[in-house]
Amino acid sequence: MLLDLRVDVVASPSQEALSRLGRIDENTLVIGLSAGRPHPLVVRAMKLARHRKAHTAAITDATLSEVAKLAQIKLYYSSNSPAYVRSHTALLSMIQALAYGVYAQDSAQYDDRIKAFRLK
Repeated sequence: MLLDLRVDVVASPSQEALSRLGRIDENTLVIGLSAGRPHPLVVRAMKLARHRKAHTAAITDATLSEVAKLAQIKLYYSSNSPAYVRSHTALLSMIQALAYGVYAQDSAQYDDRIKAFRLK
């Protein structure tokens, strides 16, 4: 399976970031990240994605998370571990693992993209 992914990050309620949400369609995968209570922007993006029939995934530390309820695919991590530090490290580690999984599907295609990115 060949994947052609476009990544847009919406990490703030700025006008520029919000305009990226306008590009959500049925060929989009929206991943909502939630550690504790989700930001209203994340919840709104997930609702918009469902309305536009986009694919949705949630990465959260709570099974009752509103973000998880809105997602088709749910990934949970534990924040109750004594080694857990309240930060975004667990979330970012899961994103990195997902990216490596995508790269492994067609490493030759992505090797060229990664080399080009490093040259910038």
